Amino acid sequence: MTNRLPLPTAAVIDPVNMCNLSCHLCPTGQKNLKYPQSHMSLENFKKIICRFPELKTLELYNWGEPFLNPSIFDMISYAKEKRIFTQIHTNLSFNRDDAFFKSLALNSPHKLIISLDGASRESYSSFRVRGNFDLVINNLIKVKRLQKEYGASSFIQWKYIVNAFNEHEIPQARQMAGEMGIRIQFVPMSIGDEMVDLQHRDSLDARKKQWLPSDSAYLLPQYKNPASKPFKGICTYLFKTIVINPDGGVFPCCYITDEKNLFGNLLHEDLETIWYNEKYEHSRSLFVENCKAGNACRTICDVCANFEKNFGTIEDFSPNIT
Repeated sequence: MTNRLPLPTAAVIDPVNMCNLSCHLCPTGQKNLKYPQSHMSLENFKKIICRFPELKTLELYNWGEPFLNPSIFDMISYAKEKRIFTQIHTNLSFNRDDAFFKSLALNSPHKLIISLDGASRESYSSFRVRGNFDLVINNLIKVKRLQKEYGASSFIQWKYIVNAFNEHEIPQARQMAGEMGIRIQFVPMSIGDEMVDLQHRDSLDARKKQWLPSDSAYLLPQYKNPASKPFKGICTYLFKTIVINPDGGVFPCCYITDEKNLFGNLLHEDLETIWYNEKYEHSRSLFVENCKAGNACRTICDVCANFEKNFGTIEDFSPNIT
């Protein structure tokens, strides 16, 4: 490179790429994930974290339900000891004993996001197949009660992905969230077109017809205008964030599902070796003008249409900017 890119200060670490639900459009739920399923051990988690000299933020989830990993609370504790801001997404649709919920209340990540797409059993189950709406609500109330009881202060957010089956329940969901004292976020639905290496069973038009809401306020730009990219600007994953699978394998971003598109493995290589390797160098050269291209090794990034390419310069990611 013309200027050496700083090492990433953000990471996505998937503690387990398995799930208890079978959600539509999800490669894990639909058994379409082309990657060995496994749990990350606490030992390997610590080994990976120690490879980062200045890790500041951690998303402890990707293609699975994080709380299926039996070491998840130890992972959260270790990240907190390292002063790393930690965030987890969970479906919270599982039966656990009182000890689990006490641990969740006392040892939550800094931000806990609950995926709950609906304000009734009917709307919720249309997308969250095998999920239990009443169980999620009861678990959510239990966590809030225990947090108050033990004086815990982790931030909890209800994430409501708006689709054709639940958009009519937005006012009801907002009222429910207010009654529970939980902040709610209404998020436009993605129907999987940003998944670079995933082959969906249904066509894009069929998915649009089935899932997209009628209210344009809850439509992503690419569904309003086919010429729009799913994301504005350059791919920041290649420059600022590293994505790690349960076995230590590194993907260039979180929209990749196929093992053949790995960029390295942090259990066998150090961070510097991977972050500055040929695959990363080549992929970054697709997006910035003065980035060293490395050898002509094509990667999955060559066929990615999620971001704008040839946009900006490497100085945009210099230490002075980040």
